[in-house]
Amino acid sequence: MEPVCLVEPVPSSGALRVKPAALGLLRGLARPLHVLAVFGPCGTGKSFLMDRLAGQGKGFPRSPGIWGDETKLSRLFLLNVLLSSIFVYNTRSEGDPQRQLDRLTYVRDLPRVVQVLDECSWENSFLLSSVLPDFVWCLRDVAPDPYLDEVLEATDHELDSALSSPQDSEDSPSSCIQRLFPCRKLFRFCSPRADGGHGEPPSPADQLHPTFQEQMGRFKDYALSRSPKTVVGNRVVDGACKCLAGGGWAACGVSVPRLAQ
Repeated sequence: MEPVCLVEPVPSSGALRVKPAALGLLRGLARPLHVLAVFGPCGTGKSFLMDRLAGQGKGFPRSPGIWGDETKLSRLFLLNVLLSSIFVYNTRSEGDPQRQLDRLTYVRDLPRVVQVLDECSWENSFLLSSVLPDFVWCLRDVAPDPYLDEVLEATDHELDSALSSPQDSEDSPSSCIQRLFPCRKLFRFCSPRADGGHGEPPSPADQLHPTFQEQMGRFKDYALSRSPKTVVGNRVVDGACKCLAGGGWAACGVSVPRLAQ
């Protein structure tokens, strides 16, 4: 099956809209849907990562993605988080890894803009963890680090094991991720090219770097082992589409009837 676009920008206004055909396809599904969302800077290999997960070799050819100002990107981040079972933050390895993680500033606003239960506005940060997906950081084109790789393997790829001791304020993105997301993972990937260089990766899977194939295999096993998102009191997340159509973040609430079951 070819990939189907669910959300697209409106050319005249730049606003986001849900494509009816894709929505109809989702409504026709009879079973719970396991959603993996990939979010990250342009040109970091998000489409290639999804292609390898799909195992088709041509499933996600050079997706243009959706880009825009900070307001649009913040709504996209929220939409990804509310819809997904696994939220993947995909970046290339550049400098201090923890500083890269701290670029994901949108996470700091989650307790403010997402209300889990109307009748329990207090303790919202605590309840928020019950509707957030797994947080997976995919760090791409990394240099070999046998010690870190050994630590990640021993801890089942726990993100916290790779982060330094908390020295930032509780409001830093990395601290918010550790506090809000109940499951946090880190997967490191070398260059997919067999020669270890950068640039366009090869198309045939057998021409990919053997180490990259092993790393991708572990990530794929993890992704396929997870279950569809569960929520508080056996009720399911609602409100993601309000985020898309509403004017501001305050329009996005997570309440309780159904998005999926």
